[in-house]
Amino acid sequence: MTTSSPKPGRRIVEVSQEQTVNAPAKVVWDKICEPCSLTQWHDDVETCERSHDEKGRLARHYVMKQVGEHPVTTMYEVELLRSDEIMTIAYIVDIENLPVENYHAQISVTPISDTQCEARIRSRFIGVDWGIPGLDAQNIVTDFYTKGLSKMGRIMEGKGTRIWGLLFFDRWIRRRSRRRLLSQPQQGILSRQEEITAAFHCCQRLISFHDRRPRPGGRGKTLF
Repeated sequence: MTTSSPKPGRRIVEVSQEQTVNAPAKVVWDKICEPCSLTQWHDDVETCERSHDEKGRLARHYVMKQVGEHPVTTMYEVELLRSDEIMTIAYIVDIENLPVENYHAQISVTPISDTQCEARIRSRFIGVDWGIPGLDAQNIVTDFYTKGLSKMGRIMEGKGTRIWGLLFFDRWIRRRSRRRLLSQPQQGILSRQEEITAAFHCCQRLISFHDRRPRPGGRGKTLF
């Protein structure tokens, strides 16, 4: 949902976008918290450099990809608050070459079930009318959120399932090793290297099967 209150030449804009992700909330949260992870789940971000501001707060400097003849957009983001307990990051952003001022935002992850969550980005800023057709702050920010959250949903889908698959097959191989020791004591238990190799091949079959499954809406293969 997007709402705004108009003002002559300048207006206060609020934008909120959410995306249901088929992965555990903790897995998605850990991905968001990775340094400069935005470059992985947003196609419009060219580079990212991590630093700290004069108050010691975590900061990131993003350079966006060139779009037509428009000057390259850069963003300087500073974290104001991060809470692992409620899985929320609040931050401010100084944006160059876009009609946006006083940009405040937060990104959060909310569990829906053990294998599903909702990722949400909300922001409040001043949109400035530069008098350039097609350069509307509200539409630009909304599109940026939509594209980023959509890709996050695609790359994170099933990631938690595969992590649990690794743990399951490790336990399965260990039980198999103990059974062989009881039935064929002369051969001894599987070596740790044999366990790892067998578990690896089993997980590869699981991942191959997972990637070949039909996706709702014909989305095709996952990326991870």
